Amino acid sequence: MSWNEAWSGTEQVRFCNVDEHTLTYTSPPAQNPFDGREIVHEVTYVREKHHAG
Repeated sequence: MSWNEAWSGTEQVRFCNVDEHTLTYTSPPAQNPFDGREIVHEVTYVREKHHAG
C-alpha cells in the first residue's frame, strides 16, 4: 500500500533516528517528479508531554 501507486509492491529505503522525545525518518535523495530537482523527504514525530493533574 502506498500513496504513490508506482511504489506499491516495491521496497522503499528509509533511515530512522530515535531519541528521548522524537522519531525521525528520512528518505534517500530522489528526483522530484514535478521539477527534476533532487530532494530528501523527512518526517519527525515529537512525543507530546503529559502533565499529571
